[in-house]
Amino acid sequence: MKALDLSVYSSPNPLSIHACEDFKRDGFGLLIVGLWTGNRGNPHALETLQNAKLAGLHIAGYIALTKYHPGGWHINQGTKYCWQLWHDLNFVAIDVELIHDESISQETIDSAYTNVLARHQQPIIYSNKNSWNTMGLPDHSFSPLWTADADKDPNIDNTYSYGGWSPAKKNIIGKQYILDTTMHGVGVDISTFRDEFILRGR
Repeated sequence: MKALDLSVYSSPNPLSIHACEDFKRDGFGLLIVGLWTGNRGNPHALETLQNAKLAGLHIAGYIALTKYHPGGWHINQGTKYCWQLWHDLNFVAIDVELIHDESISQETIDSAYTNVLARHQQPIIYSNKNSWNTMGLPDHSFSPLWTADADKDPNIDNTYSYGGWSPAKKNIIGKQYILDTTMHGVGVDISTFRDEFILRGR
């Protein structure tokens, strides 16, 4: 399934229902919205998610971690920006990236992961090979992975293995393959996800 994601910084306004309908006509089936990034929430997240749902798109969110607060604290912040639709989200991605050489601990990741589970949502990990390996993080293959690999190839089975994830194991369920592009006047990244994951139990 083709997906797009919007960061906290993508737009000064919520994504309109007309824009969401345009994206659906373009073949997108899933919209992922940044809810919280380190120390900043997305004031447009809820309206954007509502419009995407009305347009018939699957919806999901992501929350970026930093080393400065426990993982559960970040999840608590992120939920404030979409709590009315929390249980409508297909998943919540925990964003684990190496930024300014600041590593995120396994304890922080585990705290975020268990907090999402405790809120009756499906957590997944979002990361990239360089960040995960540079931070020296262990096998986390029990979690589905949405990997960043900007090779412009939507084939999920053509990407890197790391952290216990691999195309052969089918536990890489999403691949972000185009970064920082503009569509319909909005800055987006483009991914592909395994249909069977997005449509599970639905």
